[in-house]
Amino acid sequence: VAVLANNFQAEYGNRAGVVINIVTKSGSNQWRGTAWDYLRNEAFNATPWNNAFFGLPNPRYRYNYFGGNLGGPIKKDKLFFFYNYENLKQDTPTLTNQIRVPTELERKGDFSQTVNANGTRPTIYYPGTQASGNPILIPNNIIPQNLITDLGRAIMNIYPLPNLKNETNNNYLNQYARVNNRHLNVVKVDYNISESMRAYVRFNYDHQHYRDMVTWAAGSNLPFVITGWDRPDKALTANLTKTISSRMVVETLFNWQKDFVNAPIEVSGDPERIDRNKMGLGGLPMVFKTSTNILPQIQGTGYQDFQFNRFPWYAIAPEYQIAQTWSLTKGTHLIKWGGQFIRNEKDEINQAIEKGNYNFSVNTASDFDMGYSPANVLTGALSQFTQVSNPSRKLSKFQDVHFFVQDTWKVTPKLTLDFGMRVYHIPSEHNTNFDITMDAAFLPGKWDPAKAPRFYVRKTVAPSPDPTF
Repeated sequence: VAVLANNFQAEYGNRAGVVINIVTKSGSNQWRGTAWDYLRNEAFNATPWNNAFFGLPNPRYRYNYFGGNLGGPIKKDKLFFFYNYENLKQDTPTLTNQIRVPTELERKGDFSQTVNANGTRPTIYYPGTQASGNPILIPNNIIPQNLITDLGRAIMNIYPLPNLKNETNNNYLNQYARVNNRHLNVVKVDYNISESMRAYVRFNYDHQHYRDMVTWAAGSNLPFVITGWDRPDKALTANLTKTISSRMVVETLFNWQKDFVNAPIEVSGDPERIDRNKMGLGGLPMVFKTSTNILPQIQGTGYQDFQFNRFPWYAIAPEYQIAQTWSLTKGTHLIKWGGQFIRNEKDEINQAIEKGNYNFSVNTASDFDMGYSPANVLTGALSQFTQVSNPSRKLSKFQDVHFFVQDTWKVTPKLTLDFGMRVYHIPSEHNTNFDITMDAAFLPGKWDPAKAPRFYVRKTVAPSPDPTF
């Protein structure tokens, strides 16, 4: 492994940041192998302070990293084989989160026992009376049953019941296990074609099974918002090295790799809990039909907000690369030159409010507002609703072309100079199917002057009789 942190040569100028060169081991004329295992377990850990404070047991903590490799000859001195296997199993808890969820009384519209975070009682009005200028209080903070909607009850019942006694606000303690299982397979075959020519082929298969609170895909600290992904990545590399003379070598490389991140509904920690129909919200009013029955974004409730704006989702990103490098030794100079072509494609689901966003925040100017967000939820007093017509999707490609030349000159045994130049062309990433991705882009083929909106009206003004005006 070689790590280049700065002062890169022109040969390594195709990516920003640190450059890490990793050379995979090869087989030899003797069979050799290695095996290992690294283990951690909660039985070896002290109880965390917050668990001891809440009287919780030692959280589950499993970390097991094991694997091995084997290499040897297929044909002595000519053909060699190497295989490496690594398996990483992690089952670790996150920090515990305290959040607020509706109590049993609050789900029924009874806020007589509810206390705000500052110790005061909430103030609840009959719908719209604040906007009318004649605010009328709800007696004893108990909402009449004829004001409560079935959809409001259903939203309240999505939340788990409190599990912390004597807590008036942050009454729910959420703790879950983060799962990150990953296994890697590497197969490499080396072939000594002749004394002046060598080749190898390498195939990688890396599979990740990940479950966590992926907040940028489905944000919340609620237990039913656990998602994750399965990530079966593949890569194939072929290399041919030719020694042309004692001073010149040429190396040709081909690489294909496919990064596939897949997060279908099945990766949810509780698929039924996030099904809109099964949770009694099939009748939620929407502007556009959705592609799934997953819960919409719910916010401004006075409790923990949640959303699934990027779930389910996937990202498929194949990359193709061809590169060639020539090396020439001339006296105290090592001269290199070459080129590289990289092509990337991407098919990805991005974040969008396609499932709808229901905001129950207080809005005293509304004819339905009750002055208290949890009460607005029960009575269906929306402050704002937002929805887009389609999921946000990317179907893009971009490609790079690079050329470089460099000279490593060993001036003296104590002084070496590196100088070179890299020229590259990296056009911008662009989508390839605007009808699907719905980009805000101008397409000349779709322009119809007859349908163009007019933003001004031409008007003729008579000249002023006074030339000085």
